[in-house]
Amino acid sequence: YYRLDQIALYSSFVTVILLPQLFVVFNRKNRNKILCFTIILSALILTPFGGSLMHGLSDSSFRWSFILIALMILCTGYILNNKHKINIKLFNITSAIYAITLLLILLLFSKRADMLINIELVMIIFLILFINMFINKPNFNKILLFTVAIELTCITTFALYKYQEKYNNTYTYMHKDFLTDINKKTLISDEEYFRVNIYDYHTGIDYQEPFNNNIGLYFNFNTVMGYDSTFHPELNTFLQQNQEHFWWFHINNYSSQKLLSTKYQIVLFEEELPHQEFKYISHFGDSEFMIYEDLQYIPFGFTYTNTINAENLFKSDPSEIFTIMIDELLTENTYDNLSGTRSYLDDVKYSNNHIEGKIELDGDQLLFLSIPYDKGFTIKDNGKPVEFIKANTSFIAIHLNQGKHHITIDFIPQGMKIGFIMTIISFISFILLCIFIKYKKITK
Repeated sequence: YYRLDQIALYSSFVTVILLPQLFVVFNRKNRNKILCFTIILSALILTPFGGSLMHGLSDSSFRWSFILIALMILCTGYILNNKHKINIKLFNITSAIYAITLLLILLLFSKRADMLINIELVMIIFLILFINMFINKPNFNKILLFTVAIELTCITTFALYKYQEKYNNTYTYMHKDFLTDINKKTLISDEEYFRVNIYDYHTGIDYQEPFNNNIGLYFNFNTVMGYDSTFHPELNTFLQQNQEHFWWFHINNYSSQKLLSTKYQIVLFEEELPHQEFKYISHFGDSEFMIYEDLQYIPFGFTYTNTINAENLFKSDPSEIFTIMIDELLTENTYDNLSGTRSYLDDVKYSNNHIEGKIELDGDQLLFLSIPYDKGFTIKDNGKPVEFIKANTSFIAIHLNQGKHHITIDFIPQGMKIGFIMTIISFISFILLCIFIKYKKITK
């Protein structure tokens, strides 16, 4: 299963007619290497498992085709550097077969296809014939470069335009000036960490709904939905328990939304709200959709005095699991002497990789933070590093004693420092290698 609108937009329509020259220009050893590599890449593209390897095994994609196209371009460059070896008869036969095939496609499917696609096919046929006119001319290389430039600029521009047109004509509410000042003030805040939900039937990924699942990334506010490539892998367990383990997700369970501190709901009708205790804020942009604040919202960073292990939790009715998790923290660790009333992180501030807040407890409690568990986090309590545990399947919790606490959370991805050092070393090595090669040539 492939998304045809996501295929690599440049697929060497013109230069592909030179590829049969591989059998003429390359020696047998190199030709066999290229053919073996091409066969392997083709197998990866054509088989479902192979096609998903470049997409985290989640879905088949055309990402392998980028490598195949790069190989085609490199081979074409080598052929052009050895133009004197080109077999003119083979070139003409290849061009004729390719042009006739495209012409037949144009004649058979022109009525079904979009006008821009028909124009693209006509342009490709014209460019093939144009190249053949100059195959024996001294300036053939320049002509071929000219046609490739036309292919890259014109044909690819048509494809990009068509893709963008499809995007604009479907997600009608996703443009940079969509949000009003009230929307921005409501949904985008660096003084409070919360999430936003849009009623499920109004979001999608295939241009069929008003909003895209990555709308939060587009407008810079936090949501309970997204693509597989935009969420932390640690969330997989939580998503599977929500029956959301496809290559895109949208958490619809209201108790799960409460755990994730979902403060606002965006709906088309009031009947789409999960309960009655909501306050109308404003319309969403210039659309008919409305923003409501949940008066039962649980702020980000709240405490527990009761825990439950997985064995006992999953004995419960599956529909009640997340409701239970609101009152009892799921963890395999055991804690004695937890007491007091639930408290909430106050005076929260956050930036790209930093969150901080204050909290006062009337007993020893566990502070739950609905951010994915990752060893790259550094959490400090009153300036001193503290250990954190995995809780509620995929998130973070820390044990705090009675009293006042100033919590700071910083994130640096694991391996980032080592990766940075290796990048610097590699860059310096590359510069030294270039200097060495140049010096060697001068010496010779």
